[in-house]
Amino acid sequence: DIAEKCVNLIENDYGLPEREARELFRQAWIYAYGVSMLSATRMCIFTKDELVQMLGKAFISMLMYSKTGQLDTQTPIPRKRIKSNLSTGENTWNI
Repeated sequence: DIAEKCVNLIENDYGLPEREARELFRQAWIYAYGVSMLSATRMCIFTKDELVQMLGKAFISMLMYSKTGQLDTQTPIPRKRIKSNLSTGENTWNI
């Protein structure tokens, strides 16, 4: 099927093991689907150049993440911090 062909191309063209190529394809597919839905529902309007740049940057970012051995790194959870506004004495939450 088309997914297997894409995974094989990623393995061959970028020298990734099958597991990493499959995850890279999965992430790229999900990102592309999200962008296409934003476009199809007219939530966002993208030019061809914008699409090329967005999809290219996302793919390269995911590829670099994989190439550096960080494919299984968990996304860090932001910590809540209290920021004091010295002028008013109010505390606000930064998330």
